Amino acid sequence: MKPSIYKIFIIMLIPVCLPTFAQAQGIRLSEGVHLVMQGSPSLVLNNAGIINNGNMVTDSGTVAFTGDGSTGPSSIGGNQPISFYNIRIDNSFNGVELDNDIIVTGSVLMNHGKLQLNNHRLDLGSTGMISGESNNSFITGTHGGTIRILALLNAPQAMNPGNIGVELTSKANLGITEIIRGHVQQTGNGGETSIQRYFDIESELNAGLNASIRFHYLDHELGGNSQNELTLLTSLGKGSSWSAWGKEVNHGDHSVMENQLDQLHRFTLAVSMNKAGLYPSVHLYPNPTMDGFTLMLYSTSEKTEVVQLYDHLGHLLERKEWHCQQGTNSIQWNIEKYAAGVYLLRFENPALRNLQIVKQ
Repeated sequence: MKPSIYKIFIIMLIPVCLPTFAQAQGIRLSEGVHLVMQGSPSLVLNNAGIINNGNMVTDSGTVAFTGDGSTGPSSIGGNQPISFYNIRIDNSFNGVELDNDIIVTGSVLMNHGKLQLNNHRLDLGSTGMISGESNNSFITGTHGGTIRILALLNAPQAMNPGNIGVELTSKANLGITEIIRGHVQQTGNGGETSIQRYFDIESELNAGLNASIRFHYLDHELGGNSQNELTLLTSLGKGSSWSAWGKEVNHGDHSVMENQLDQLHRFTLAVSMNKAGLYPSVHLYPNPTMDGFTLMLYSTSEKTEVVQLYDHLGHLLERKEWHCQQGTNSIQWNIEKYAAGVYLLRFENPALRNLQIVKQ
């Protein structure tokens, strides 16, 4: 009976602020204790957090974290995750940090201060969204932690699910798409580092998309990179290796846009890794193919590249000279006349990796 009585007691208190209780130690729910917010009330925690070892139900209410940070960052922890509707970050000094995963089905309202992921996950489900994020109030996790959103994307046009920071456009029906945002800097083969933001994008349909991506970032995430030299980098192996894809437009509003993406995977921004010739910058699709493929190459300057096609026995079949402009270049290659099997594309430029193509 005690948990039930406590539950009613908390319900009675929820519509008002809890200044004395919250300032002293925050809310601590023991095992078997229920805190239920009915309707759309506001629970204000001033310089305090939540430890949930019981059950917290927020209905359609808002939990606000306020204060000047005089007692350190407020925390959201315990051994039981919390599903919030709205949370509001209004602690301008130390902000709020996660000590457990949380779910937000309404809005994460970033008014003042930061939300530190602290190696945990903020899950927006399919309905949550981020509101008010800026250079002065933001979500971060440079030592780990991610934000996740699920969205149904059918022929999306500049859609930014959950306002997570990446806009997608494609004439294809991508289906259910998972987008994960992280803030750990990515490291390339030569030790160079990216900005403090990356996106993993996985969609049900992930081939022949001809998609465009607009990647947004904040000033504090530059991580030593020059804003004017940022280019889009892609990784099929979630960071194990990187290719410079280029940039169609480097917007003054802190975003980089690139087009003609056949697939979606991991993306980040960095100063072009091709400057030192350390990174592959060439892609082909589709692979496998029935009759032909498109070869995409990002070049740091106008130049001529030579590429040769070999069969699996090492016989030279074709040689093409490719006059490339600075930026992203493409060439169509028809191999319909060749038998099914594995073929090799070899570049004379040693900075470009050789590629295998499978003909079915």
